[in-house]
Amino acid sequence: MTPQAEHHLTRDHIFTVMQAQLKKLADSYETIPEEIHWSDSIMTDLGFDSITVVELCCAVEEALQIKELPLNRWLNEQSEKDGERYTIASFVDLVLSANAPQ
Repeated sequence: MTPQAEHHLTRDHIFTVMQAQLKKLADSYETIPEEIHWSDSIMTDLGFDSITVVELCCAVEEALQIKELPLNRWLNEQSEKDGERYTIASFVDLVLSANAPQ
């Protein structure tokens, strides 16, 4: 990744990286569908448990060469939500907010 790309993470780029990382994890998890959508729940639709969410988080951090994500905060916030929780879109937003210029 170029230094310029590092500082200009877009939702679409992060989503693409997440798709690639999910496909790498797919060998272990038969619940991962061929197509991954923004609204998919990482836990409900993809069947991940909290340990696998940590694995995904680490893989995304490494692939994007970004600092540590506040995963526990995200998990806690998502657990308190009504309706759709732990979505791909909310994880992408986590990456964006954690890497926004201060």
